Amino acid sequence: LDGNNPMRRSLLTTAQAAIAPLFVRGLPMKQIAAALGISYRAVSCRLDKMYRRTGTSGQRQLAIWLYKSGYR
Repeated sequence: LDGNNPMRRSLLTTAQAAIAPLFVRGLPMKQIAAALGISYRAVSCRLDKMYRRTGTSGQRQLAIWLYKSGYR
């Protein structure tokens, strides 16, 4: 799939898409939470759902998937 394919990007909710660029940059979950003004638990839950939606397992795979989908 093309990295900027809207079909790939549309797999994520708005809340998950807000986390994506921060995650791709390698920020720890605590920093993502602070940057977005949400709880650590909210970040953790959203990432868990992102793994399921994207079919990835592990931080590296998810980061690669997000990067290829245009999240930077």
